[in-house]
Amino acid sequence: VRDITIYPDHQNKNIYYYVPQAMTLTQDANGIPYISYMEYHQSFWEPRALLQMTLTATYNTDLLKEAQKRIKKRRPKAKFIPIMPLQSRMYFGNVLDDLIIQQLCDRPAGTFGTEVACAITLNEKGQKILRNSLRKRVSMVLNFEYTVKGCFKTFTSSCKPVTINYGVAARIGGQYLKDFPFLFVDEKGKPIPLKKNSRNEWDEDWAYDD
Repeated sequence: VRDITIYPDHQNKNIYYYVPQAMTLTQDANGIPYISYMEYHQSFWEPRALLQMTLTATYNTDLLKEAQKRIKKRRPKAKFIPIMPLQSRMYFGNVLDDLIIQQLCDRPAGTFGTEVACAITLNEKGQKILRNSLRKRVSMVLNFEYTVKGCFKTFTSSCKPVTINYGVAARIGGQYLKDFPFLFVDEKGKPIPLKKNSRNEWDEDWAYDD
């Protein structure tokens, strides 16, 4: 099916594994996302920021149901399971690497039904860039990479082990700052203000002068 990937098991013909299409912020029962941004000083001259979040794999439900329906026409007993990665990590690229002091986002083997916790410590430059992006409600897209082990079936029907790397997007948007200002605070514990709009007014009533 277009835009969704599903693999059959090489031993059990009724087992199929589906691949995540994106990573999104996990939310609690009240719809509050598991994300926080806190600014602080390592020393008087070293401003820092700590970004913490919990991500969950997401799938296009309609596409997944369509794919399952097609497969079950051929295999009525088919069962579908989220693919199990050997390892996963957050890839920041050369540009973002210059903004980060430390990241605790890499994980060993697991299942994509579980949540992935991630903590990123930003240097002064990273703090300024992320703060400005949040205030403008500009989304930051992170690349979540994971590795899976599979089996490539040859023309002789033998199974050749292969390792495949995949990447999906994890989008962190400034819209969260608008909806949940208490999750994004400066070193004084005050919410980060949104940027002024073209009429020189604050976008939200809760914003304060900094």
